[in-house]
Amino acid sequence: MTHTSQHRHGSVAAGTDALNAAREKFDDHGISIACWARERGFSAALVYSVLNGKSQARRGESFRIGVALGLRKPPSGDLFGRASVEQSTRV
Repeated sequence: MTHTSQHRHGSVAAGTDALNAAREKFDDHGISIACWARERGFSAALVYSVLNGKSQARRGESFRIGVALGLRKPPSGDLFGRASVEQSTRV
């Protein structure tokens, strides 16, 4: 059985076991969540939102946070089978 928690507006968080394990890693390594977020260019508030289960980490920065925390699987290839807009606009 998967542990999920229902939140306001119907969002369902990652499994509570996974969220707890991610938070424990910060304690185990003696690093603050805010410091980890800054080092990676993430919004600390959004990292806390993901870790508290208030954000599903489904899109954008919250998705990238979820991947960095090991809560989400990284995407496997390009969505449409071609270079992303970001890659095609690089000089």
